[in-house]
Amino acid sequence: YAWCGDQGTLAGNVPRTVPATSRTCGAPIMFVKVSGLLAMAGSFVILFGLAKQILVNHKRGTVEGLSGVLIVSAFYTYSAWAVHGWAVPNLYLAITQTIGGVLASILLIQWLRYRRQVRRTRQS
Repeated sequence: YAWCGDQGTLAGNVPRTVPATSRTCGAPIMFVKVSGLLAMAGSFVILFGLAKQILVNHKRGTVEGLSGVLIVSAFYTYSAWAVHGWAVPNLYLAITQTIGGVLASILLIQWLRYRRQVRRTRQS
C-alpha cells in the first residue's frame, strides 16, 4: 500500500491508503521502486561517511573541526525521518534513517565526551 496525500484521508485525519497495483500516487510503480532504491543507495553512501567519521574521531580521541550544530541537527533530522519512515510505513526511509540516527547519536555522544575531555585538559 502507498499513501497519497492528495487523495484524501479517513475520518480523524488518518491517512487513507490505496493499493499499489500498477500506479502509485499517479507515478508508475516501477519509477517509484527505482527512485526509492536510488535514494536508499545515496543514503547508504552518506552512512558510510558517518561511520568513517566516527572511526576517525575514535582514533584521534577528538572531534576537532566538527560543528556541534551540524552533529545535533544530523541527529535530529535522521531521528525524525526514521520515526516518520516507520510510521508511514516506508522501508526505504525507515531502514536508512534508523541507521543514520544510530550513527548520528554515536557522533553526538563522541562530541559530548571529547568536548568534556578538551575542557579538562585546558583547565589542567
